[in-house]
Amino acid sequence: MVEEIKTYGLGSALKALYDAEINVEMVSFWDSGWTVRMGDKRNGFRSQKTFEGRNSLEDIGPWLLSEAARLYPHFKRWRPHIVEPRSEVH
Repeated sequence: MVEEIKTYGLGSALKALYDAEINVEMVSFWDSGWTVRMGDKRNGFRSQKTFEGRNSLEDIGPWLLSEAARLYPHFKRWRPHIVEPRSEVH
């Protein structure tokens, strides 16, 4: 995963997905962590991952952005930062 997207938190990721009309569902169950799904019940879920542990919330935002870039071609706002590594200038 490209290091840059780790700077985007869950709130920023959810806002970007909402703006792009990409549906997300998050479910928690006490100490079982968070189950995050991309998609919806009506059209189907395209991706799902469970994040375990107290500090797992910080990993959800970058995962959502990466999955959006992989699954939804129209999601271009964040895509260059996720799938194309930055070239270094010497």
